[in-house]
Amino acid sequence: MNKKEYQNNWKKEQIINNTDYAKRQRIYKNSDDFKNRRKELRLRKEAKEKQMIYQREYRQKPEVKIKNKARQAVRFALEKNILKRPDQCEICNKKDIPLTDGRSSLRADHYLGYETINYLKVIFICVKCDGKQLRKYGA
Repeated sequence: MNKKEYQNNWKKEQIINNTDYAKRQRIYKNSDDFKNRRKELRLRKEAKEKQMIYQREYRQKPEVKIKNKARQAVRFALEKNILKRPDQCEICNKKDIPLTDGRSSLRADHYLGYETINYLKVIFICVKCDGKQLRKYGA
């Protein structure tokens, strides 16, 4: 085990045991100084360029292109009324409450995968159920 792995394991152990170190870190990371510093670093020209390069490379990955095509097909089907967005989550039946920016709180989940034949086979689920599924399948 190298030094970096040892330090990471030590930090995780401290957080699990809720030691003084973990408490100090939590207070620091929630402080305005820390948040302002992170924002300042994010707004630097080098950081923006690095982020743009990463996004460009990410969008070129074949699996991402397939997912985007499936999402685009659902978006088009919703616009052309081929698909109808339900009024409630199809898993927990929670009513759809629009978000502050006007978007729906329901997500279209490609439960059968992103193959071409399954593009429009989606279920509309709320954010909470979507998060549960992501954690369940480790995505």
